[in-house]
Amino acid sequence: MAWRDGDRAGAASAWEAAAAGFGDAGDARSRVVALQRLAEAEQSLGRGSDARAHLEQAVALAEETGDAGLRASTLGSLGTALLAAGAAAEGRARLEAAAAVAEAAGLHGLLAAILN
Repeated sequence: MAWRDGDRAGAASAWEAAAAGFGDAGDARSRVVALQRLAEAEQSLGRGSDARAHLEQAVALAEETGDAGLRASTLGSLGTALLAAGAAAEGRARLEAAAAVAEAAGLHGLLAAILN
């Protein structure tokens, strides 16, 4: 609700708490999603390095789950964040990896979103 109300800092705090709670509960998939949302809030607050760190965490966790869609979307989020931070080569590499994962898994809608 904080995000909808424009309270980006409140949203970041809520997603950080959610990520911790999912971690404590051993719910890796939900933790990945919470870390992605936390990173989105951090980026909107100009905290790109925090966003990148949380997305790197999310990528590592997504790889452990074996969920191709989660892995591709998380790599895509990291790639986009890197591009926004001016790390073009690294961002492009992450986006290419995300596209490859999505394509290999036959996730055409996700592939289109990553390539967009």
